[in-house]
Amino acid sequence: MHRFDLLDAAECAATRRLVIEARPRWMQRGPLPCFTLGAATYLDIPGERRDDYQRLAGDLKPLLGDRFGWLPARVFQALALALGDPVVAAPGLALPGFHVFLAHPACTQPLASVHLDLQ
Repeated sequence: MHRFDLLDAAECAATRRLVIEARPRWMQRGPLPCFTLGAATYLDIPGERRDDYQRLAGDLKPLLGDRFGWLPARVFQALALALGDPVVAAPGLALPGFHVFLAHPACTQPLASVHLDLQ
C-alpha cells in the first residue's frame, strides 16, 4: 500500500472551504446528511441510462473544473509516479467530485458492509 502526502494543512483547509461554499450544489444521497458534490456513476446511472449522469456531469463541470481542477491533477500526477504510467480522467465521465458526510448520531454505527467498488 502506498501513502501519498498530497495536501498540506492550508490546502486541506482551502479545499474544505470551497466544498462548503458550494453547498447549494450538493446533492442529498439518502435520508442521512450524506451528499455528493459531483456526479457519481454508481448513483447517477440507474439501469444503465446515462442521460441524467451526463447532464449532471456537464452541469457541474465548470464548478468542479474551475474550483478544484488542480486537485485531481495533483492526484493523477502522484499516481502516475507511483504506477509508472500516465493517469488521466476517463473521457466522457464526470470530473472527480466529493462525498460529504455531515455529523449525525447514526454515523457512529457501521452503516455499510465491507465492500469493493467496481465502477
